[in-house]
Amino acid sequence: IDSLQATKKDLIRAREQAEHGARLKAEFLANMSHEIRTPLNGVIGMTELLLETELSTDQQRFARTVQDSGTGLLHIINDILDFSKLEAGRFEIERIDFSVTNTVEDQVSLLSRRAADRALTILTFIDPRIPARLVGDPGRIGQVLLNLVGNAIKFSRAGTIMVRVDPQEPMHDPLHLRFSIKDQGIGIAPEVQQRLFTPFTQADGSTARRFGGTGLGLSICKRLVEMMGGTIGIDSKLGDGATFWFTLPCPRATGAAAIQHHTAAWGHLHVLILSPNAEASDIVALYLQSWGAKATCIRTVAELATTLAGSQLPYLLEVWKRWTSVVEQEQVVLLAARQGCR
Repeated sequence: IDSLQATKKDLIRAREQAEHGARLKAEFLANMSHEIRTPLNGVIGMTELLLETELSTDQQRFARTVQDSGTGLLHIINDILDFSKLEAGRFEIERIDFSVTNTVEDQVSLLSRRAADRALTILTFIDPRIPARLVGDPGRIGQVLLNLVGNAIKFSRAGTIMVRVDPQEPMHDPLHLRFSIKDQGIGIAPEVQQRLFTPFTQADGSTARRFGGTGLGLSICKRLVEMMGGTIGIDSKLGDGATFWFTLPCPRATGAAAIQHHTAAWGHLHVLILSPNAEASDIVALYLQSWGAKATCIRTVAELATTLAGSQLPYLLEVWKRWTSVVEQEQVVLLAARQGCR
C-alpha cells in the first residue's frame, strides 16, 4: 500500500511538472507575440510600398511573391500565438456596444479581393430584425468570421459564399444570433467533422499539402466562441459544400431598438427580380419581404415573359444580370414597357 501511494504521489508530481512546463512554454510564445509580429509587419508593409513604385514586370512578380509569402507566414504565426495565448489563459473577451452589420461587412470587405481572384462571390444577409446596436466583442467575432469565411474561400473553386446572421426564436434579451457561412466547396465527410475543431487537425494529410495552414484556425474559433458563451458546428456532405455556423448570446445595447422599416410604404409593391444567380436574387427577395413587399425571383427572360403575360398586377422590375446579348437587353425593356413595369 505504501508503495502504491508513493507511486501515485510521483505520478501526480510528474503531471504537475509537465503541466507547469506546458504553461511556461505557452506563456513564452504568448510573450513573443509583439517581437515576432513587428518585424514581419515591417517586411509586408515595405513590400506594399515597393509595389507602389515603378517596377518592371519581373520585379512586380518578385515583390508580390514576397508580399504573399510574408502574409501567409503572418497568418501562421498569428494562429500559433493566438493558440498559445488561449492555452496560457491570456485571452480576454470585451463587452462593448457594436454593430453586427459593420462587423460582418468589415470582414467581408477584407476578403473580397481574395474571393474575386478565385471567381467567388460573397453574399451577406443580416436579418433586419436584429437591433442596430448589441453588446459583445466585435474583435473576436470578426476574428471567427475572418477564419471561417477565409476557409470557405480556400476550399471553394467557384460559385457563391453565403454569410448570414439570423436571430433565434424567441427573440428575448439577450438575443441569440446564429452566424452561418455556406460554401459550394469540396465538402467534409461525417467521420472527419467531429475532429475538425481539435488542435493541429485538418480533414486529411493532403489538405495541408494542397491548401496550407496550421490546423489551428478552427480550434481557435471554437475556444473563442465558447469563451463568448456560444456554440460552433458544421453541416456538410462530402462533395456538396459545407455550412459552418456559430451562435452567440448578444444583449441589446442600452436604448437600442430593432431597425425600423416603414412596411406600409413597401406593402403594395410586388417586385420581380431577374437574375440567373439564385443566391443573389434570394438575398434581395429576403430583404424586400422583410420590409413588407412581395418578391418573386425570375431566372430567364423567357420566364419573365410568362410571368408578366399571366398577371395584370403592376410590377417593379429589378434586373440583376450581366447581359451577354444586346437582344436580351431589348427584350427586357420591351416586356417591361408593354406590361407597365417600373
